[in-house]
Amino acid sequence: MAQRRKIEVPITNFDGNKPDVNVSFQNAANEVTKLYHQTINFQHVAFDAGRRHSLEKALEWVSSKTQDGKPVTSSEFMAYLQQELDDSLAISNQELSENVACSQDQDMKEDHPPI
Repeated sequence: MAQRRKIEVPITNFDGNKPDVNVSFQNAANEVTKLYHQTINFQHVAFDAGRRHSLEKALEWVSSKTQDGKPVTSSEFMAYLQQELDDSLAISNQELSENVACSQDQDMKEDHPPI
């Protein structure tokens, strides 16, 4: 004898609409997707702003060095760029260590129920 197929009936409310849970989940998923796309767009904007800022700083440095009429050599410019990168890395590491310390302090301050 052939096996019977189970008929799956979609869950609906009495008025024929999807359950509120599905609608809520769909709305939340749509909002998360929108937030993701906004984040990606802001990341591109921030990257472009950082690039523009770094070029402006380099131009200011070159302009300040050439005010006396002496041109900047490529080795001087490379040394300036290396110094800026080193300073930026040091600041990033300092901020990272401060953020880790803050999060550890926050974990210690959370109220835990007595054992």
